[in-house]
Amino acid sequence: MKRFFRRFFEKDEERRNVARLYGAVMAAARDPVFFEAAALPNSFETRFELLALHIFLVFNRLKPEGAKGKALMREVTEYMVDDLDRTLREAGLGDVGVAKRMKKLVSGFYGRITAYDKALANDDEKEILRALDRNLFAELDTDVSLLSRMRGYMNEQRAALAAQPLNVFREGAAQFAAVRL
Repeated sequence: MKRFFRRFFEKDEERRNVARLYGAVMAAARDPVFFEAAALPNSFETRFELLALHIFLVFNRLKPEGAKGKALMREVTEYMVDDLDRTLREAGLGDVGVAKRMKKLVSGFYGRITAYDKALANDDEKEILRALDRNLFAELDTDVSLLSRMRGYMNEQRAALAAQPLNVFREGAAQFAAVRL
């Protein structure tokens, strides 16, 4: 009987850890430096782009971890989808509006993850800058200096996340480096 109930409590603890990990990602993505130093507009679209970028950075770290990493990536994605759905509903969108917007957001999320992953896998500096320009900086005029600084930021975060063992992510305690743009 104890074993039966332990499964439920373990799932609750896993969900809390995913929520903590998502919270760490969200905090990094919402750092005021992006809106001040990088002059990004503080809009839903920009906040979504920053969230997608930071989730990509975590996924990039988890990818080499095999099945455990993939399972955590799936859980974070599911948590993000639930959070975005709740956010849209709180903003007053109805069921039809939420469904349409969610389809677009999830498709865009996977597109960004694929674009960043492909550019890094090919070690294509220009493609990384183009992906950042096309997504994160879409609302601004192209600024190569700012794009390069953002690329440097990505490298710093990848190094900081790579230094942390898988258990840190599974426990929801991942740490991002300070933002320096």
